Amino acid sequence: MNVLIAHTLTWDVFDEFSARIALHHAHLAHSLAKSSEALGYYTVASTLSEAGSFVDVAATLGRAELLIGLSAQPQASPTHGSVENDAISSPPANANNEELLALSSRAVRLTKGMGGTLEAAGKVIQGATSTEILKAK
Repeated sequence: MNVLIAHTLTWDVFDEFSARIALHHAHLAHSLAKSSEALGYYTVASTLSEAGSFVDVAATLGRAELLIGLSAQPQASPTHGSVENDAISSPPANANNEELLALSSRAVRLTKGMGGTLEAAGKVIQGATSTEILKAK
């Protein structure tokens, strides 16, 4: 990531790629279970990108997926100094169910017609937040 940032700064194209770089940082933090950091980068990526663009949709999806995962985690008592506990964050205090459902709904709407992985991820979020129970015939 440092080489990528240095390259974009050297060639004076950082502004054009800053949203994608923030998205890459978010994905990296998410994969390393650095939840707070990932949420921040997802927000930055979405803010820097054009509304409805690939980066905006991917950042919104990532944020929704992360918050859904965090809200499903059992709340464990913290053990200070434990490596395992440092990697797991609890959902932000301001992330209540209504906000999570609104974000998830927005993410699903944004993925409509995008095709490929983005639309598939939208279907997963839709299924994870659905309140309907479907019966097999």
